[in-house]
Amino acid sequence: MLLALDVGNTNITLGVFDGEELLFVSRMATDASRMEDQYAIELRDILHLYGVRRANIDGAIISSVVPKLTEYISHGVEKLFSVKYWDYTGKPFASKNGYISLPSSLCWGVFTLILTYL
Repeated sequence: MLLALDVGNTNITLGVFDGEELLFVSRMATDASRMEDQYAIELRDILHLYGVRRANIDGAIISSVVPKLTEYISHGVEKLFSVKYWDYTGKPFASKNGYISLPSSLCWGVFTLILTYL
């Protein structure tokens, strides 16, 4: 199963897919004052509400237009499922916590500029 989260300015829409079947869609309020533990607890409660066991979730995907919350929500998901989904630790020019890689960021920036001006 795949947990999908779409972080918007007003609310966070989430759903769980089992293969191509969408099992449920739910929403929670976007709140910049909440921390990662609070998001993890709310996600856990929503999964429980819809009868989805955490052990059945194989992966997660997050889209976000709220950069400040992206870190809190991704850390909340990692805490909830006891995994680290993205990790640049040990890569050249990686940040201390492994979430940012300068070479990867520069490549995406150049790629975006190319697409923008084509």
